[in-house]
Amino acid sequence: MGYDITVKRTNFHRWFSVWNWHRCVASAIYGLGGLDDEEYRNELYAVNDLQQNGLPKDDNGEVVSMADIDTKIETGTNVEKTVIQVDVQYDDELRAIGAAALIPVPAKVADSKDFNPEEFAEMIAGTINIQVRTNNLLHDHKEMMQFTDKDCQLLSSMDGEEIRREAPMMLAIGLGSCLEKLGLDGQKGSMREVWTNLLDELEMPEPIRTSMFEPIFQLFDESAKHEVSFEIAEYLEMESLAAFASAIAIMGDAMFSNSTIMIN
Repeated sequence: MGYDITVKRTNFHRWFSVWNWHRCVASAIYGLGGLDDEEYRNELYAVNDLQQNGLPKDDNGEVVSMADIDTKIETGTNVEKTVIQVDVQYDDELRAIGAAALIPVPAKVADSKDFNPEEFAEMIAGTINIQVRTNNLLHDHKEMMQFTDKDCQLLSSMDGEEIRREAPMMLAIGLGSCLEKLGLDGQKGSMREVWTNLLDELEMPEPIRTSMFEPIFQLFDESAKHEVSFEIAEYLEMESLAAFASAIAIMGDAMFSNSTIMIN
C-alpha cells in the first residue's frame, strides 16, 4: 500500500510507501520545529518498529492499536487479485479514529499451506495503523503547518481529491529545513543554493524573492546550525533517504508551479 502523488499542473508524480510517507511528514514537521530531536527520533523509531515487527501485543497476546481497525478476509474462485478496500472512520474534525478493511484473497493463495489469514490480517492492520498515525500527527501540528482539517485528511488518505497548493508548499519548506538540520553527507547549507538556482531558472522577480523566499532561506540557514542529538543513520535507511529526495522534489515542483496535488 502506498501514496501515488501527482502535481496537477505539471503531471509530475512520485509513489511513496505508507511507511516512507509517514517519515516524510514527520520530517517536514521536525524541519519546521514542530518536533524536537527526541520526539522526531521517537516517531522514526515507531514507524520502523511497526514496519518491521507489526502491531505490538500486550501481555495477553492481544494486538495494541492506536485505532479500532477491523479486517475481513474474503476468498473465492472469482477473486483474481488482492485489491484492499479501506474505509477510514473520522471524527468531526476529520481525525482518523478507526478503519475497516475488506481484503479479497484469491482461492489459490488462501488454500496455500503457507497462507496464514491471521498474520495477513495483522499485516494489513499495521499498514492501516500507520495511515491513522500519519493523520493524527498532521492534526497534532495543523496550526503550525497552517493545515485545515481537510488537508490533514487528504494528506493521509488516497482519495484522489485536490489538495490546496499551500499544503505542498509547507511540506517542501519543512523537508528542506529538515535536510539542513540532518546535514546528510556533510551537505549543510545547500538548500539556499539549490532554491536560488530554481528561482534563477524561473526568472523570479526580485521583490518576490525578498518578500517570500528570504524568510525561507533564513530558516534554512538557521536549521543548518542545528546539531542532531542522535545517530540518524540508525533510524533512516537509504530507501527512506531516497524517499526524502522524491518528496522534496514533488512538493517543490508543486510549490514552484503554484499547483495543487492529488494523492491516489
